Amino acid sequence: MIQLISQWRAKPHESTLLHLQETFNGSFVIDSRSGKPTQTLISTPERELLLLLDSIISFDRLLKTVQKDGMGGEAISKAQLYSLLQVFTERDWVISENNNWLSLVIDPLFKIRFTCKAYDSSNSCKLRTAMAAHQTFT
Repeated sequence: MIQLISQWRAKPHESTLLHLQETFNGSFVIDSRSGKPTQTLISTPERELLLLLDSIISFDRLLKTVQKDGMGGEAISKAQLYSLLQVFTERDWVISENNNWLSLVIDPLFKIRFTCKAYDSSNSCKLRTAMAAHQTFT
């Protein structure tokens, strides 16, 4: 996995980016790695899976997490999880090695979400997240 990350970092990326964008119309993955940005609408389960893959995680641990908590309010089977991971792999949104997985899709709101979960249980957290989304994506 470390070698794959190093290879990815070694490539010239200049203005290329792969990130999650949240709008009132849904969640999208914006991919400008080819030079021509594409926008792919993703479902709530796909979005949640990408967020779970924000750090290196084994398939077994990922499966336990999604079977325990579901994704987007939906139960998910081992076959469905593997299928989603294959789709993400084909789109070059994730990398895997030795059954460990990592998303390459950047979540620009991660820091705000993390701060809100860890330190703030008030509604001001939701307001800050909404404001950041508006400032970042409009």
